[in-house]
Amino acid sequence: MWLVVVLEAELTKLSPVHRLAFAASCCERLFPNYGLVKQEDGWGDPSILRNALNEVWLFLEGQPVNAEQIRQLLKVCEEAVPNADDVSGSQYDVEAQEAASAICFTLKGCLDPKPKNIIKVPKCVMNTIDRYLSAMKDIEDPNWWDEKSLEEQKEEFTKHLFAIREIAKQSEDLQRLKNVEKLDHNFIQWLRTSFNNQGKSLIDLP
Repeated sequence: MWLVVVLEAELTKLSPVHRLAFAASCCERLFPNYGLVKQEDGWGDPSILRNALNEVWLFLEGQPVNAEQIRQLLKVCEEAVPNADDVSGSQYDVEAQEAASAICFTLKGCLDPKPKNIIKVPKCVMNTIDRYLSAMKDIEDPNWWDEKSLEEQKEEFTKHLFAIREIAKQSEDLQRLKNVEKLDHNFIQWLRTSFNNQGKSLIDLP
């Protein structure tokens, strides 16, 4: 995946609102993972996170930021971040945690969009891919961890479709954001919907 220092340097080149748009785009690719714990364990309400992310997009389209409203949304979303005890019946607890956390970090970015804050969102992306691929390896070949060195493990994950596709999408978003001065409605709609994965998340989960 992207080196964090490289990605943070790229975010520094963007305006605060452009950084926030990058984070919101990442969240859209993570969001479907949150609903999985509802399906498997009956816990959580995806509409809470969906509504919060919708508010971020409205802000990006020009709606003034209401700091108090953002803080209220953040409080509700933080309560919606599952812990292991909440979703013990779901195998996707970590993926759901990362999705919810990313939206919380994005809401915080509405109040303080410094690169060091926004970078936490793509970190959630990286954690999600690493966690999911690790879990799949445990199922497919439990001996894989002993047979491969740490460097070989990292290299195999980096070459996986999910990682390659995500890096390409982040690169595309960053380049487009650098090239556009004003985030108008058409651009925001493109950024929000350009990851066309038939409603699935960045790790192909519905």
